[in-house]
Amino acid sequence: MAQDAGSITDKTAGKHLIIGGVGFVARSGGTLREVRILKNGGATIGIVKVCSSFSSSRAFDVQVSAIENRSVNDYVELVVLQDTGSALDTVGEPNSFFVPAAPAGFQRRRATE
Repeated sequence: MAQDAGSITDKTAGKHLIIGGVGFVARSGGTLREVRILKNGGATIGIVKVCSSFSSSRAFDVQVSAIENRSVNDYVELVVLQDTGSALDTVGEPNSFFVPAAPAGFQRRRATE
């Protein structure tokens, strides 16, 4: 798997679990916060929409996940949308949004097994 500032590219084909998330800073205004996982720049393979009256005193996180059949060199991107009418900061460092895509069915074993 390769990663750059905007996407993660698979180097192994198969079924993968992709998990992403973003933290929104506290800010009133708007009624929508949305996080999507896009495959190869187009198809939405995971989406979470939060529709609410947002508080200027409460930040919150949104996580999204997908299980997807992936080919070598397929890539995914995390896209964040909101409707406050102006810029809205997110919390997190660049490249911190994704947990590395892992083949589905992957099982962890304790070191003693």
